[in-house]
Amino acid sequence: MKEHAVPTLALLFGAYFHQDWQIDAMSPLDNVKLFADGEAGSVGAARAELDLLLDAGMTEEELREFVVRRLRSFYDLTLVGKRMRTWLEEVRDALS
Repeated sequence: MKEHAVPTLALLFGAYFHQDWQIDAMSPLDNVKLFADGEAGSVGAARAELDLLLDAGMTEEELREFVVRRLRSFYDLTLVGKRMRTWLEEVRDALS
């Protein structure tokens, strides 16, 4: 999968989970809520792209690599012991 296939997720993870994202939000899910509030017209697209990403058949490592390297997310789940698939499902649920 290429990052251009999920432009809304590129915005969410690249712009909202920038290097200093913790200045903007108390928790990662609070940051997702900031995205939902600031980009209200893009929430449906983000959910659809999350479904696409989760259904792409990627391994856990491939998902992590894609979100961290391709979408440029600075939220590293391995530091909190969470799986990428679980995190992406939580983000999708938070956008519902």
